[in-house]
Amino acid sequence: MTTLDSKQKDIAGFYGKVNAHDILLRIIVWELQRRDPQFVERTRKALDIGLGKVRSESPGDPDPFALEINVKMRETIREMLDVAENADAEMRKAVALVTGKPRTLRRRFLNWLERGW
Repeated sequence: MTTLDSKQKDIAGFYGKVNAHDILLRIIVWELQRRDPQFVERTRKALDIGLGKVRSESPGDPDPFALEINVKMRETIREMLDVAENADAEMRKAVALVTGKPRTLRRRFLNWLERGW
């Protein structure tokens, strides 16, 4: 059994907090993407820059545990962004279908028949 030093505990604690609030983060990311369509693109760039800085500031012989946490964190965040982007696109399509064209007189009559008189 290996013991963790303080830096590894900090990294593991941070990743644990991110993982524990996974659903909340997904909702927030989706909402931000809904409000600003460029959010996902900017966040991907910021993620690459931020994790690149962390990697470049680490010592010459990187800890495999820390690298694994960074890789998993990057994958998790990218997956969240992909889901938010796809959900936003699907929602926009659904809204466009509902609000896109006004119903014709024929469609309104058929809907009235389907509901029952």
